[in-house]
Amino acid sequence: MKWYFCLNDAGLLGFAEIVLVAAHSALKNTDLEAHLIYDGSKNEITEYLSSIGVNIHYHRSGAAHLIDGAKVQFGYVPSVARGAYLRLDIPLVEQNDEYVIYTDCDVIFFSMPNIVGMKPDILAAVPEYASTTTTPTPYNKIFNSGVMLLNVPRFGAERASLVEFSRLNDFYFHGDGGFYDQGALNKFFTGRWTQLSQALNWRPFGGASMPPTILHFHGTKPYELAYILAGETRPERVRPIARQLFNLQPLAYLMACEAYLDHLPAEAERLVAAASPGTTGFVTLGRERAHEAIGRMRQELAGSAAEGNFG
Repeated sequence: MKWYFCLNDAGLLGFAEIVLVAAHSALKNTDLEAHLIYDGSKNEITEYLSSIGVNIHYHRSGAAHLIDGAKVQFGYVPSVARGAYLRLDIPLVEQNDEYVIYTDCDVIFFSMPNIVGMKPDILAAVPEYASTTTTPTPYNKIFNSGVMLLNVPRFGAERASLVEFSRLNDFYFHGDGGFYDQGALNKFFTGRWTQLSQALNWRPFGGASMPPTILHFHGTKPYELAYILAGETRPERVRPIARQLFNLQPLAYLMACEAYLDHLPAEAERLVAAASPGTTGFVTLGRERAHEAIGRMRQELAGSAAEGNFG
């Protein structure tokens, strides 16, 4: 089966390191055929991904002109929207297979997704969480668009109407079902999606579903985790919501950090510095320092648990 993930040149800032981890984990731990839809020019990251077996599709977002012309409003960033809506172009790129799996770039594959025999009418996805600050609970009326099994022909048949629907809502959706593409997909396909197991889109703050098949850094991003390990948790480094999510399941996040480091290639520092020098993350923290911080935090958590301060 083919795996699609999408990125644009603006998203490379911050995700240059992350996309390397995603690709390495998929190629090492699954039989998926990797395909990246990239809206931008060739660079050290895309050339490297191609060299290890990722199929690169240089493709300008089909909705870019509409996205750039959308209403100016608080929170809306056209470059972010262009990257987010690239997944709608999968049917424009994929011309052969009926079903493909899509994920966001900020994932780690632990094993081959068990989706044999699953043939959704349009798409299958994992429910979003109803609360992310107290006790996260899956909410079956809304899905997270970070992992989807797509019926390519059927999804493609709806694409033009979906883009127009998104345009009429200024591409943002203000968190109604999600922001950007997730809001669009949830509102447009209400009641027309099939549910997948939480293990296929495991978010550390949710706990359970261990071991996961696909870990998704939804919420707290890897570059924020690097800052948390470094003890730099000022709001300009780590968003308050990202810190809250980490605090819900710190041990799960430490496991995620270890898995991330395991799949971060040795060439990462050089590649990231060349393609996206402003990117921060584990390449700037350093492997040795990261492992030391993980060990130290585990000990602190164990001590808190022994004293009855940690559940």
